[in-house]
Amino acid sequence: MYFYPATLTDFFISIADPMHLPKNGSGLLCPAPVKRLLPVLVSLLLFFLQSPGNIRLPRLVSDSMVLQRGVHARIWGWADPGERVSVRFLGKHYQTRAGADGRWALILAPLQAGGPYSMELQGKNRIIIHDILVGDVWFCSGQSNMVLPMKRVRYRYPDEIASADYPQIRNFFVPTAAGPLGARDTLPGGHWVAANPRTVLEFGAASYFFAKRIFLKYHVPVGLINSSVGGTLIEAWISPEGLKGFPQYEQVQQYYQDKTNLDSLSRLNEMIREAGSARFREPDRGLTGPKPWYDTSFVPLGWHRFWLPGSWEDEGVRGLHGVIWFRKSIEVPQSMTGKPATLFLGRIVDADQTYVNGTFAGAIGYQYPPSIYTLQPGILKQGKNLIVIRVTSISGKGGFIQDKPYLLAAGQDTIDLRGDWTYQVGSVFPPPSGLVPRGGLSFQDIPSSLFNAMVAPVIPYSIKGFLWYQGAANASHPSTYEGLMAALIAD
Repeated sequence: MYFYPATLTDFFISIADPMHLPKNGSGLLCPAPVKRLLPVLVSLLLFFLQSPGNIRLPRLVSDSMVLQRGVHARIWGWADPGERVSVRFLGKHYQTRAGADGRWALILAPLQAGGPYSMELQGKNRIIIHDILVGDVWFCSGQSNMVLPMKRVRYRYPDEIASADYPQIRNFFVPTAAGPLGARDTLPGGHWVAANPRTVLEFGAASYFFAKRIFLKYHVPVGLINSSVGGTLIEAWISPEGLKGFPQYEQVQQYYQDKTNLDSLSRLNEMIREAGSARFREPDRGLTGPKPWYDTSFVPLGWHRFWLPGSWEDEGVRGLHGVIWFRKSIEVPQSMTGKPATLFLGRIVDADQTYVNGTFAGAIGYQYPPSIYTLQPGILKQGKNLIVIRVTSISGKGGFIQDKPYLLAAGQDTIDLRGDWTYQVGSVFPPPSGLVPRGGLSFQDIPSSLFNAMVAPVIPYSIKGFLWYQGAANASHPSTYEGLMAALIAD
């Protein structure tokens, strides 16, 4: 026999805690079959609670948002067709009705900088948005130089991160998405976050330093909407209307608006990835021998000298792509042992896996992030210590980028890692067939696809201006970039 709650409150409590019994002893006893129906009843109840009659809001209109000052800012969302929607904010009451398509929008009276405030929305349900600021909102877009987060520069700017206590600087990071089939209504995710030493690590570095500079100058809340994706083309960020007059992009765009063609693209990309990955399946002698080459008991015979940093092509080994192992023994004083240490290995082309005294220290999977690894206490020992780096080179000049830090640090002590190392080739990749382009064509490369998914849903949100940081992905076609940039600005 199971206790069945007699009130709705008891019902919810009993779902959360099946052992709960109301203190006043009210309720009914029911047999086990009824209890087995409870999940069904809960599902039905949640269905009705989440029915389309409840007003819904876009992700940007949420707790901790920053509204643009000095303009008629828009609040919008969805509800049942004809449903009455009201908004109360800063002593004013706004009302509207959802249209036949379920959309509704309200225009707020111009606002002065300030906050935090709360906003109440009422339809068939009630929503309260908390911690709203009014200030200046900037839309930050482009490729890797805009998306690059503060955590990537944390060792260059440790004091900036430690002092990043700016609750009036807010960031909304838009997750990557592509919309080749057309403009979307909603963003794929995201929420507003205030800057502090912990959260600022996920802010874009360029946008954060911009926000801090203008906040300290004007003392007005700053909102950042960071909608950027590394390695992306400018034409992907321009709307279909904005690309009119560029036939080559219009044709590509129209072609992929057919889902059949999109499916073909997915299959082609899968073939390209399979063909590409087959290149990199050559067995690595550093991992397939009696002992892995990162093992401290492995004896390296016939290894070659290498001056780090640098590329092996510059040292006379040309056209080598594959897995190359590097090793160096260093003397560590007792003062650097028994405490956390940090290994700085600059920037490695194209990827690395690093070991210290036979222990895996970390890995970076592509060439742009710095290879910086934290070593736990106990990994370093007094006397001789071994560092082994397994580098994977896919194309171009593989090696270690100049003018980056290469050192081991623990406490106040450092050891310079530049200089003589030794290396040995673990495997050699065959040259690419040339049959297919590297990586294929992704959905985010299709003209207007990033606009549709990561810009169009933001358009109703009032902003102060734009930050754009892009161009590298279009570097191979500079003659068309001027026209595309003008189209982007006009768009």
